[in-house]
Amino acid sequence: MSDKTAIVTGAARGIGLATTKLFLAEGRRVAMVDRDSDALIEAARDLENTLPLIYDISDPDQVAASMPSSTTPVLLTSVRSRIPITPAGVP
Repeated sequence: MSDKTAIVTGAARGIGLATTKLFLAEGRRVAMVDRDSDALIEAARDLENTLPLIYDISDPDQVAASMPSSTTPVLLTSVRSRIPITPAGVP
């Protein structure tokens, strides 16, 4: 499944990190999103096929800045299959 990419928010720890590892075990690439830069970099350090993205998904300006338009994430423009997972606790 190496042609499939998942986007996991809250990926620096807990459910998000566990989900990231499950997708990697399935052979997927994973975009790891989290606002805690130190924790995210540490979590991604020994994981292959990941792309750590540091931004806060509860901040609309940061989310908008990560996209070329309001509906197409930059990361997704070149992948065939997308699986967004959002375990981050955003009120």
